[in-house]
Amino acid sequence: MRLLFKLLLPKSTPRLLLTTTYWQLKHLQYASCNLPPIKMKIIPAPRIIPKTYINKNESLKRALSPHLSIYKPQITSMMSITLRMTGLSLGIMVWVVGVTALVSDQNVDYFVNELKKLELDDCYWTSAKIVAVFPFAFHFVAGVRHLLFDTSKLLEKPQFYATGYAAIMAAFGLAVCLGMMADICEKWEEMKQDKESVNKGK
Repeated sequence: MRLLFKLLLPKSTPRLLLTTTYWQLKHLQYASCNLPPIKMKIIPAPRIIPKTYINKNESLKRALSPHLSIYKPQITSMMSITLRMTGLSLGIMVWVVGVTALVSDQNVDYFVNELKKLELDDCYWTSAKIVAVFPFAFHFVAGVRHLLFDTSKLLEKPQFYATGYAAIMAAFGLAVCLGMMADICEKWEEMKQDKESVNKGK
C-alpha cells in the first residue's frame, strides 16, 4: 500500500507529509473495521385514510368556496347553464315520447285530436309550440357556436359576447319560426286557394 501511495503522489512531495498522510489513511482503515454493524429495522408505513375534498378542507380549516349566490350573472355563465338545461329537457321529451309510443296503443293523431277538443285559442297553441321547440332551437344554435369555437375563431372577449347575443336572438327567432310554421303553411295554402278561385272567376 505504501508503494502504491508513493506512485500516486508526485516525487516532489516531502517525506514527512508522505509518512503522515500514509498513517492517517492506515488509521482510518482500522477505525472503519471496528465500527458496529448496522441493523435494519422494518417500520410499517402509517395507515392512509382516504379523505374527500370536503374532509380535507375541514381538516385544514379552509373556508368553503363561494357559489353562485355571490357571482354576478354573465352571458357566458347563463348560456352555459341554459345549454345544459335545454339538453336535459330535450332528453326528457325524447324519453317521454318514446316510452309513450311503446306503452300506449294510440298513435299521434289520437293525441292531437284530444288536444284539439280543448278548444283553446290559436295564440295559446302557438305559444305552447314555441315554448316546446325553444330547447331544440337554443341547443342547435349554441352547438353551432361551440363548433365555431373549435376552429380557434371568435375567441376574443368582444367576439365571445357578440356571438352570445347573436345566438340568443337566433334561437328565439328559430323557435318562433318553427312554432308558427304550421300557421304560416295554413295561411299560405289559404292564399293559394283564394288566388286560384280568383283566377277561375276571371
